Amino acid sequence: MDIPEGFEPYTASAFASTFGPVFVALAGAAPVLGVRATDQHANAMGRVHGGLLLALADTALGGFVRSIVAEPALAVTIDLNASFMAGARIGQWIEVHPHLDRKGQSIVFTSGEIRCDGSLIGKVSATFFIHYRTRTDREEIA
Repeated sequence: MDIPEGFEPYTASAFASTFGPVFVALAGAAPVLGVRATDQHANAMGRVHGGLLLALADTALGGFVRSIVAEPALAVTIDLNASFMAGARIGQWIEVHPHLDRKGQSIVFTSGEIRCDGSLIGKVSATFFIHYRTRTDREEIA
C-alpha cells in the first residue's frame, strides 16, 4: 500500500480499525489523518462511500481534541456536519486536516478540510463535549 511520506500507522478506537488502516502525520499544527481508499470503502456506484469520509473526519477531529485537553478527559462528539464538493475514487489518498475554532471548559468547536490526493473535496465541522472522567475497562483502546 502506497502511503505518503511523513505518515505513520495510527491507533485509534476499535471502530477506526474497521475502516483503516488509518495513518497520521504529526508535522503540522494539528495531526492529519489519512487513509488509502480500497475496495472495502466502495459504495454501490464503486466510489468511496460518504460514511468513510465522515468516520475519518470524526476520528481526526476527535483525536485532535483529545490531544489538546488534559488527561484523562474524553472527547465525545455531540454534533458533526459535512459538506461535500466532490467525491473520491478507490485508490486515492484521503486526508482530514483539523482546525481548532474555539475551546471552552467543557465544549470544543472544530472544523476541518477533507482532501483527496491534495484536492479539497469537503468541509467538516464538529462539536465535542469534554467529559472529565477516566475510561472504564470496556472503553480502553486495544
